[in-house]
Amino acid sequence: MRAAAAVAVLFVAGSAAADGLLGVISVVGWASREIAASGALGQTKPLPEKDPNVNEEIQFLDTGTFTMEDRKFVITGGGRVAFRGYVISAEKISGDLDTEQFDLEGDARLAGKGSVITGVSIHIDFKQEAYTFQSGDAALDSELFDERISDRVYIRGGSGFGLGGEVHVHGGRLTTCRNECPHYEIVSEETDVLFGDTATVRKMKLRAWGKTIVSLPSLRIPLDRDPERFLPEMGQSRDEGYFVRMKFATPLKGGQFLDNRVDVMTKLGVGLGSTYEYQGEDQSGQASIYGVFGSQTGGQLEANHTQTFGQTRASFNTMYQKDYFRTAPGTSLFSLRGQVSTPIAGGSSSLSFNRTSSKGGTFKSVQESVSLFDSRRLGTANSRLNLTWNSSESSGFSSTTQSERVNVRYNLSQSFRSFDADLLYQRAIPVGPSTGFFNSSDRTPMLTLRTDSRKLFGPQASSLPQINTEVSIAELVNPTDENRITRIFFDTTARDTEKVTDAVDFAWNAQFKQGVYSDDTAQYTLNYGGQFSWQLTGIKPDTTIKSRKPRGLRANLSYRRLQSFGFTPLFIDRTGRSDALSFDIQSQVDPTLSLGLQTGYDLIQIERGLTPWQLLSIRADWTPHDDVKARAYLTYDTFNSVWSSFRFNSQFSLWDADFVASGRYDGRKEKFAGATFGFRGLKFGKLRATALADWSGYTEQLNAFHLEFAWDLHCLEAVLEIIDNKAGFRSGRQIGLFVRIKAIPGFGEFG
Repeated sequence: MRAAAAVAVLFVAGSAAADGLLGVISVVGWASREIAASGALGQTKPLPEKDPNVNEEIQFLDTGTFTMEDRKFVITGGGRVAFRGYVISAEKISGDLDTEQFDLEGDARLAGKGSVITGVSIHIDFKQEAYTFQSGDAALDSELFDERISDRVYIRGGSGFGLGGEVHVHGGRLTTCRNECPHYEIVSEETDVLFGDTATVRKMKLRAWGKTIVSLPSLRIPLDRDPERFLPEMGQSRDEGYFVRMKFATPLKGGQFLDNRVDVMTKLGVGLGSTYEYQGEDQSGQASIYGVFGSQTGGQLEANHTQTFGQTRASFNTMYQKDYFRTAPGTSLFSLRGQVSTPIAGGSSSLSFNRTSSKGGTFKSVQESVSLFDSRRLGTANSRLNLTWNSSESSGFSSTTQSERVNVRYNLSQSFRSFDADLLYQRAIPVGPSTGFFNSSDRTPMLTLRTDSRKLFGPQASSLPQINTEVSIAELVNPTDENRITRIFFDTTARDTEKVTDAVDFAWNAQFKQGVYSDDTAQYTLNYGGQFSWQLTGIKPDTTIKSRKPRGLRANLSYRRLQSFGFTPLFIDRTGRSDALSFDIQSQVDPTLSLGLQTGYDLIQIERGLTPWQLLSIRADWTPHDDVKARAYLTYDTFNSVWSSFRFNSQFSLWDADFVASGRYDGRKEKFAGATFGFRGLKFGKLRATALADWSGYTEQLNAFHLEFAWDLHCLEAVLEIIDNKAGFRSGRQIGLFVRIKAIPGFGEFG
């Protein structure tokens, strides 16, 4: 059985904006959505995972009094049976091998891989992967949750049943504490879990150290979307002034939910909002509205809906914002998107539309599109059609730009024994007034034949260089004068790798492209190069240190030349020019130290009277121990004749804690650019500390400082968290104090 889990949080929230300290508020809330993010309640099945070491066929391991008739058996006086990857035991076991239904009575036990379910009685339907139990207990291994939690989940007492993707539990207690008298537990009258969707706990209590901390009529845990904290917040920001934000979740009948939101802001007034979620067998959706009422009015409206009609699926989503202080102050935004798709024989078809608009001050813009897509098999060929109507218009001050066109793209491909054929028709057709219309992507049409050495020579191709060749004829557009040009094009490439000696490898590649055009021009392009690799491995490493490598030396020398001859009127066929060498060397000086060097030499720069040597990079890696690693980078700018940058990164373990340290030096400005230092898991008795600091040498201040103290409470821990970001999108300070379950991964913005 897979059970729902929730985490109780005693939260003291505080935060800071760039211009001052925020207030602090104490609340009691539930971080249920953080569990959804961790995946602890992901896609699962009710029955425990099978044990691969247990037989699928029936095997009677231990029997008291045993009777069997017509593939039905009864064991009394205690018995143990292996079946379908599970081991079951009870004082009395009744089973039907045809229906695969078993009844266990008295000290009943169902064991799978890493999990055990016990109870006074258990009924199991192996075919349906369903069961019911009375006064049952369960110990569920972390593997059932894809190891997203670090300890077992224990469920004690209660009764219920599981079927398909649902589990229903009446009564019972849940915890990750293995003590007989757990430090905390969640007690509920009823729990419903729809895996991959929602878990709902009704009439629940959180008990810690034998006392009830909080009682709630219901708790909803979404399992299929990003988490959201339903915790009150108090603080201050430049836009809102001092604020209090509150959220309330209300489960409704039939898998529907209503989330309400109330914000009180000294600068803006009161913000009110609601989000309604619904889901049925063939439909699901969400609608939300939020508005601000006070010295400034504004808000947003959002909705999305998905509907299925047999195999046809339709969906749409829309959003409207007006003077919304968070994302669109002084602006109106609107978007509407929809799509209908249906499978067809050998493919699918879809129709979609989109409209977005914005208006603010003297600027406004509108974009619209309607698309038809069709993909299918035509005999042995593959057909793909895409028709799109696009319209856009924008204006600001005294200028206006607009465009309206239809994009047509059709592709038909066919594979033969010795080659592949591809027919492409692509065109952008103006159907209205357009400013700056550009249609250089037109192919009206383009026929391409492709082959390679494998198709031409079969198994013998493995001993030959890899060759790819294509020939095409197409009508294309010259963007300079919009004349249509017919092009015949030939493109062939070859590459291979050869072992010269045991220590030397040589890899080469070559490409030849030839284009002939209807305006009496032609161009061919040569692109070739090669690489010599030399490797020498010497003394073996010290095997007592896993990360140590054998001494050795590896050097690579590469050359590449690219040049075109003739003339082409088409931009897509124009290439640059290169003629350069590159060199890199890597040396394992000793088992703990490796050095690397890389640079290049550009022959074209000599013709231009410039420095041919490229940037010189030096890297060093030092690993004196498995718990100590360091890396340094040094770069020399050959153009400006200066050591441009130096960086180092290190990580090491000390006092059973992990440390990281890094630094950056800007050689061009002759300034220490920044440093980062952090540690995790530094312990002082039951207190564990984690910290991270990032310092900028340019501003000479801390960009970020994060500090966390955790006090060990066995299966729980009390955490004080301080997050102070001086720069970035979410700058400010947050202070939190909460108790969290250790087995469930932490949440928040730390680090």
